[in-house]
Amino acid sequence: MHLADYEESHINSRIWTQTNQLEEKLAELNEHMEKVIQMYLRNEYATIAEYNARAGAIAEKYHFLVIADFPVNFSETAGRLLINIAASGARCGVFTLIHWDHRHCPAAGFRCR
Repeated sequence: MHLADYEESHINSRIWTQTNQLEEKLAELNEHMEKVIQMYLRNEYATIAEYNARAGAIAEKYHFLVIADFPVNFSETAGRLLINIAASGARCGVFTLIHWDHRHCPAAGFRCR
């Protein structure tokens, strides 16, 4: 949240902690990725970086998803949405940073140590 001290637009309004909030925000990010693929990348560009190089002033912003204490409050649905973001996000300009708390096992789709 300290980034907002320098530029408020860098933060998406607040930190999300509740299961339903996580599912909603991860679903919104998945929808954003679908929009990028359908509207900007199509079959013309492999990545958003390639699109942005030609787009100039209308370049698409990059997004960073930062997760602390994963998998706390992550449902199976949130886990599936996160897997999709991690797998396909980079080409759409969505990058993921995860702090995984190995004291907790995730709901599904991930392996515990």
